[in-house]
Amino acid sequence: MITQLALLPFIFALIISSAVTYITILVYKSLGLVDRSTFKQHPKHIHTVAVPRGGGIPIFIAIFFATLSFIKVDRPVAGIFVGAAILMVAGIIDDILDISPYIRLALGVIVALIIVACGIGISYVSNPMGTGVIQFNAQIVTGVLTVLWIVWGMNFVNMGAKGLDGQLPGVTMIAAIVMGILSFRFVNDITTWPSAYISFALAGAYGGLRLFNMYPQKIMPGWGGGALAGY
Repeated sequence: MITQLALLPFIFALIISSAVTYITILVYKSLGLVDRSTFKQHPKHIHTVAVPRGGGIPIFIAIFFATLSFIKVDRPVAGIFVGAAILMVAGIIDDILDISPYIRLALGVIVALIIVACGIGISYVSNPMGTGVIQFNAQIVTGVLTVLWIVWGMNFVNMGAKGLDGQLPGVTMIAAIVMGILSFRFVNDITTWPSAYISFALAGAYGGLRLFNMYPQKIMPGWGGGALAGY
């Protein structure tokens, strides 16, 4: 059971991500789509050589194929990948044109609304003041909380987890593995298996990226890679 839910999607995504990351590095370098610290000054840029961005491409491709190899596509899963595809394309455009942060914020809201429209939402949270949970029965409340959480997550990761080589993929991989392990609590309910598959596929995808993002990094996650991590 653990092999099916955890190891297979993790290894599959790891292999795909590693291969596509290597190809992305070659393509970005050949097209001159690299981040030069001498050209674009930023306090977080400590690299001294030109480094390509584009980390969102291998992440999306790896999760897409690793997940769909094990689970059936339903409306919520389709919504997740439609939103992820939008973030990947936006990430590629940002790698080339460095789009406005307001546009990126708007895209985050649009992606979150797609998720809500496909039936995914926060219907309850743990009670911080005691035992039990706090239910949200009003659909509008569930939708608003979900949008705020997704948009906050994408921006938090992009702004706070990309300061060091290997930091973003490492943190994301650990978080995804933890979420996958927690999903084992409901392993007897087959309807919860997609959560485990996606979590371990996500971990494998960022694990593959991390192989090329460790010091000295050969590729940056870019906005797309960071947004997909928070997404």
